[in-house]
Amino acid sequence: MDITITFLPAPENHGYKIQRIDLPEQPVIEAVADQVSETQRGTVVGKNEVVVSTIEHAMAALYGAGIDNCLIQVNAPEFPILDGSAKYYTDAIEKAGIVEQEAERDYYIIKDKIEVKDENTGSSILVLPDDHFSVNVLINFDSPVLNNQYACLEDLEQFKDEISASRTFVFVREIEPLVKHNLIKGGDLDNAIVIYDQKTSQEELDRLADLMNVPHKHVDELGYINNKPLVFDNEPARHKLLDILGDIALIGKPIKGRIIATRPGHKINNQLARSIRKEMKRQEIQAPSYDPNKEPIMDVNRIKQLLPHRYPMLLVDKIIEIGKNHIVGIKNFTSNEPFFQGHFPQEPVTPGVLLIEAMAQTGGLLVLNTVEDPEKYSTYFLKIDNVKFRQKVVPGDTVIFSSRPIPGNEKNVSKVINELAQKGAKVIVQDTHVSGHASQEEIKLIYSLTRPKYAIPVHGEYQHLKAHAELAQGMGIPKENTIVLSSGDVLELTQERATLIGKVQAQGIMVDGLGVGDVGNIVLRDRQHLSENGLIIIVLTLEKYTNQLLAGPDIVSRGFVYVRESEYLMDEAKSIVYAALERCLDNKVSDWSKIKTEIKDSLSDYLWKKMKRNPMILPIIMEVE
Repeated sequence: MDITITFLPAPENHGYKIQRIDLPEQPVIEAVADQVSETQRGTVVGKNEVVVSTIEHAMAALYGAGIDNCLIQVNAPEFPILDGSAKYYTDAIEKAGIVEQEAERDYYIIKDKIEVKDENTGSSILVLPDDHFSVNVLINFDSPVLNNQYACLEDLEQFKDEISASRTFVFVREIEPLVKHNLIKGGDLDNAIVIYDQKTSQEELDRLADLMNVPHKHVDELGYINNKPLVFDNEPARHKLLDILGDIALIGKPIKGRIIATRPGHKINNQLARSIRKEMKRQEIQAPSYDPNKEPIMDVNRIKQLLPHRYPMLLVDKIIEIGKNHIVGIKNFTSNEPFFQGHFPQEPVTPGVLLIEAMAQTGGLLVLNTVEDPEKYSTYFLKIDNVKFRQKVVPGDTVIFSSRPIPGNEKNVSKVINELAQKGAKVIVQDTHVSGHASQEEIKLIYSLTRPKYAIPVHGEYQHLKAHAELAQGMGIPKENTIVLSSGDVLELTQERATLIGKVQAQGIMVDGLGVGDVGNIVLRDRQHLSENGLIIIVLTLEKYTNQLLAGPDIVSRGFVYVRESEYLMDEAKSIVYAALERCLDNKVSDWSKIKTEIKDSLSDYLWKKMKRNPMILPIIMEVE
């Protein structure tokens, strides 16, 4: 089989994707751990019955080269094995060259120990927090030839010279079972290390050679029976390290941490990658690392030059990171903060509104960093949605404020920009959007050739339409003849003039079953919440006049946890609910809405701290006489 594999440049945040160009629709498979369908003697990814196998060596080459975005096209259901290592992939990538992109590299930083084990095989992988990425591998086999071996990689820059040329390996005694399972097709003494560790007759060796369709080889002594000598004394261990890199490349982003693997294999490698991806989804946004001994990017004196705020309303002490689209600020809350004196003085806690103000100041410093002469500008806090504080901030706490555009939040950002533009504000924004639409100079050319009486910008959001209108005015079209339309505007065109005459309804109408328009954004948000986090129902029975608890609390879980396997969690949750109810009754609270709110808040905080999950909580109170 002639296999051609092509590595193509990909845009920022593209990740790794594999395209089967030999199939009619040329389907694309996202190369992530969640798409792995098989791990026997190699890593196989698949989607909708379309699979690509033996991807690990190519993925290791990409990861080792520090490439985050790549489209891989292949005309077969597998990647070529080549010499059984990643060397040819690495050499080709180096020859083609690597382009550094504008987006800042997004690492997943290991902050707590992660461990996966396979009791049946004795395999285990431990990942520990570290400032850098490194891998340590220990392998051992019940073999006189290959017993214990160790390999390590302290820096990815060493991958090309120290790891990439390490070939896969197989024991002679494994060949026949593997062939019968339709594996190692195309294997020979050049693309795999073959380990001869049990005496076998020459006739049997010849039979296995015929089975593999390779030339016969006379062997007298135990050892390695390859045509090509070992590249490294510990080449098998180094290849296992290579496989780890190829499999963790499927995490979706580079990591910072130390990997310690014992007897690794594709199966447990994938388990690790899936565990990390699960943790990434749970955390969504990771808090940056903070070293108080490191020199800040901006100290408080520089911050004072940029922000008009002064004590006690200057709520950012220093900036430790800043880029084109992100910033990290620090605030140390001491017992001397003036608001602690009057805000719960017996149990001092930082007001939530001040935390929001601190976030706004940090974001303001990010904006000011994008303009010339930032001292001439002021930034103002305009809007914030869906704020929820999970933890109190008390004296002695250090708070890290990290501001960056969140993936999936682009629409909200654009909405704010559009609203500002509609109110007449001049919004300074870095827009790197590239498309097939005309450039400014091309639009100017059209205006100069046609010389229209009116200009009606189309295509794009309000910020783009406004920019188009300003461009038209610069080409000599009067401002009153430049019409920027919003959705629903009715424009009347006659031979003499163009006039706005009114508005019509122009918004999406949601259809749900037989209902038309009765489902809105709030309902959809609730459904999304239920699908992501599940539902917990709490049932209480209270006496009508005394509010004494007669039955319950009973807790029903749907889509949150399997109750039979989480009895301890359910018992704890009942205790939390009971304690919340007791507090309400002790304080003579009889309003059911307040009781429900107290129960929801208490249980929500407990479940978040315990599970880092936020299910929908529905308290039901029944009343009996």
